[in-house]
Amino acid sequence: SAPLPATRGDLVALIDARIAERGGAAPEWKPPPPKPRLTVEEAGAEMGLTPFEVDAVRSAYQAAEAELIASVMGTADLDAIKEEVAAAKEDPDRKAALVQKAVGNVIRNLGKMMTIEDRRDRDLRRVLSEEQVKKLKGYDLKPTLADAELEGILKDAFGGR
Repeated sequence: SAPLPATRGDLVALIDARIAERGGAAPEWKPPPPKPRLTVEEAGAEMGLTPFEVDAVRSAYQAAEAELIASVMGTADLDAIKEEVAAAKEDPDRKAALVQKAVGNVIRNLGKMMTIEDRRDRDLRRVLSEEQVKKLKGYDLKPTLADAELEGILKDAFGGR
């Protein structure tokens, strides 16, 4: 076995040589386009679900989202969360306190949070087949909570999606 490169430049040269040996970096490859975000109703229509099934799916997702928000933020009161996040955006000390609170809540509720999806899927299986549940999980669904601002507000506070 050859010795490891000593410098970053040597390592980059070695990696480039290995890529060239294997036929290049496949420049024609492009990542697939992102899936469009759909509402539960749009996904249900694509899947051919009945109105009853769509309602059950929406309920299961709403319950899971509410549980996740309450587990992270310590409350399910969306107005209180929005106020707290808005205040944190203006004051670095409040932002630090908000992040500290959220991290503490995540640690305390980690087991519960890690099984939210399992409980949601269990609820879905009461009205959908296993195949339908798997297909539904393949969609990028928009949040079901009635507050359209919430996703953007949380994104501003914590970054990411």
